[in-house]
Amino acid sequence: MNRSWEKIQNDAFAFFVDKTEIGQLIMKPHSSSVQAIALIQGKEYGIKRTGIWKNNVEISDENNQVVAHTRIEKWYAQTLTLTYQGQSYQLITRNNPLAEMAITYKGSDILAYGLHAADNRDPLAVRITASSRQDEYIFDFLLWYLFWPIATESMGDYLTFTLLMTA
Repeated sequence: MNRSWEKIQNDAFAFFVDKTEIGQLIMKPHSSSVQAIALIQGKEYGIKRTGIWKNNVEISDENNQVVAHTRIEKWYAQTLTLTYQGQSYQLITRNNPLAEMAITYKGSDILAYGLHAADNRDPLAVRITASSRQDEYIFDFLLWYLFWPIATESMGDYLTFTLLMTA
């Protein structure tokens, strides 16, 4: 399964799996309530940062019910606990050697978004790595929401970049 994001407007992206559009993510960087709207297969979700330092994330459905949330274990840690459908996952930020964010379950990566040195023409690209059983697209939307500022800062605003996938 090839996963990719395509910029469709300044702060809006379309998510594709094998050239089939799964949904769109609309960033709302100046909003005080919902910072992104995820439209995933006909359902709408709001994504926002929470907590006094805004280091946690909540995803709510169209009825404003929280369906997923993160909780930081230690304020200086690089790992968050992600709760979704009664399961606990880890959301990890790492630098190996370039920035990467991953969602793990029982110690194994199920989805990761990371910078990748592609070739001489395009010095940096985003690589999406998913386990074969990863079909919870809400995780892709969460990781893109969190990773987008890193990709923008690292790659400039030519976000018509090529997203690579190795599954």
